[in-house]
Formats: sequence, structure tokens, C-alpha cells
Amino acid sequence: MKNIDVRNFNFKVKNYSIHNAIQQIDNKELLLQYYNGKKSTEWDNVQKSKYIESILIRAPVTPIILYNDFNNHIVIDGLNRLNALYEYMNNEFELTGLDFLLEFNNNKYSDFGRAFQRRIEETQIIIHVIECYNETGLANILINRYF
Repeated sequence: MKNIDVRNFNFKVKNYSIHNAIQQIDNKELLLQYYNGKKSTEWDNVQKSKYIESILIRAPVTPIILYNDFNNHIVIDGLNRLNALYEYMNNEFELTGLDFLLEFNNNKYSDFGRAFQRRIEETQIIIHVIECYNETGLANILINRYF
């Protein structure tokens, strides 16, 4: 194994609004794919809906972890969460199977008034970004070890 220069490694913690994250997806700056081709089981609409419900009730949500490859961000952990947000805000599914906000079952994003849309858009999510410039070996070690 070669010696890795850790000076090329950086780990940032950022707060993004959901609106900002969606814009980065639209601009292809945040890619909805896993780094290193990690496989995952796609969430169904009930799982997606419960994540959106967590956002609406302002429950703490798990941070998203990204890898910065110079040009854009690639998902290490949190692809299903990002997909749920992106698809919901693009009216691709209706909320279903909610536990707390039963009156919102069957609502698409466009069914909400502007106040609830802003509640989602302005919610801050924690994003951890791993930057390993010129040291993909270090990125792979970290990702395989922790994710």
C-alpha cells in the first residue's frame, strides 16, 4: 500500500437548505448516484413519505454524506433521502402512510400552500463533504471503512 498524503484530504460540514440541494441536483452539481457504484434498495412511496413527514414536523434527520470530485458532489450516504426530496418537490408522488400528519396523506408538493412549501424548502439539512484531491485511495479507504 502506498503512503497517502493526508494534506490533500478535507472534511467539511455544511448546512444546506433543501431548496439549495434541489438546485444543485437540477444544475448537475450534486449527482443522484452513489460514489463507487454502491448499490442500494430504492425506497417505496411510504418510506419517502415518512421522510417528508419528518421534514414537515421538523424532526432531526440523518446527515447526507457527499464526496467532492472537483466538479460536483457524489453521494456516499443519503441517496434515498435526496431522491425522496427531489421526487416529492417535482410532484412525482403523493404522500402516503403518514403517522402524524394524516390530513396530508394523498398530497403532492403542489397541493400545499406556499407556507408549507417554504417549510420544506427552507429546512436545513446537514451535509458532510469529503474532499480528497489527488488521493482517491484515501477517499476509498474512508468510504469503505465508514460507509
